Amino acid sequence: MDTKSISLIYFSPTKTTQRVLEGIAHGLPGRVITHHDLTPPETATQDMSEFQNTLAIIGAPVYGGRIP
Repeated sequence: MDTKSISLIYFSPTKTTQRVLEGIAHGLPGRVITHHDLTPPETATQDMSEFQNTLAIIGAPVYGGRIP
């Protein structure tokens, strides 16, 4: 797979999950990084386009050892 970009898709009320995903993405060699923050309520009705030649890294917070 020849990826040209990285899409970070996350729900991060305290921004910790966002920072973790950014750390992972910055550890990968030279790629364009795009953020898709699903935290704001208005994102529930937004359409998301298909990803092509993109590495998608998905993250969510863990509470009590589980993803809610």
